[in-house]
Amino acid sequence: MPNSVADADFPLDPHLQSFTVANVPAAADWKHRIIFVTNGATGDPCLAVSDGPDWLQIALGAAIAAA
Repeated sequence: MPNSVADADFPLDPHLQSFTVANVPAAADWKHRIIFVTNGATGDPCLAVSDGPDWLQIALGAAIAAA
């Protein structure tokens, strides 16, 4: 059950589109969107967010684990 209006508007499938650095779309066309880049962190996978002119890398951390 949604906790807020924002939760209610979230898509049911938050699947990110996957790209390599060589084939990411133009950042200007995807402003404020997030993608998965298979080789964007010096060859390692990462997330990237478009600020308009550029794709900005979001490094992935360690694997999740129970406390």
